Parts: sequence; C-alpha cells; structure tokens
Amino acid sequence: MRPLTWTRREPPLHPAAVAGGPRLRAATVRRLRGGAELRVAFGPEWTLVLGDDLPWADDATYLGWDDGLLVPTTLAPSTPAGLLRHALPGDVLAVLPGALLTGPAPVRTADPELLA
Repeated sequence: MRPLTWTRREPPLHPAAVAGGPRLRAATVRRLRGGAELRVAFGPEWTLVLGDDLPWADDATYLGWDDGLLVPTTLAPSTPAGLLRHALPGDVLAVLPGALLTGPAPVRTADPELLA
C-alpha cells in the first residue's frame, strides 16, 4: 500500500468542521458561551468542531465532506475519499496530512464548561 499523499483541491470543499489544538479549543469555548451550537470531539492534543458557525484559530485546519469523510477543504487525498473511508476503522472522524482523528462522533451541542 502506498503512503497517502495530498494535492491542492480546486475549488475547495465547503467547510463543515475545523480541527486544531489548544487555541481552537479556547476559541470554541468562547463561541459556545456566545450561543453558537457546535458539536465537539476532542483528544489530549486535538479538538474537532462541527457546525455552521465555526470558530477560527491560528492552528486550525478547516475540513469538508468528501464522500462521507472529513478531509482538509483545500487538499485532496491521493486515494479517493470513499475508498479511504471503507479502508479505515469505523471510529475515524477525519483524515489530515499526518493524522487520523478517531473517537465517537459528536451528536449534541457541546457544553463549554466541559471543554474549558
């Protein structure tokens, strides 16, 4: 199996999610406290936010849906997203260059106090 590579995508996908680190988590807490309805999944070193009113942070990568898989809005994987989705474990939330974000998919609006 060849390593996954990425090429520039034109036009970009519509942003449906954003992934990042501590700065994104802090921006998400502020947005949630302001009344935004965002769904959030997170691990020790990453945060994934889904919704219509996405926060912005310096370390963030915006993601869009490509055949049922969240990938960077401006990059296309060398393997078609539909094939990747079927080849990866069921708990994969997003695929980024150098990273797979895994875990349960968020289904409810996040509580900002749990993220803070």
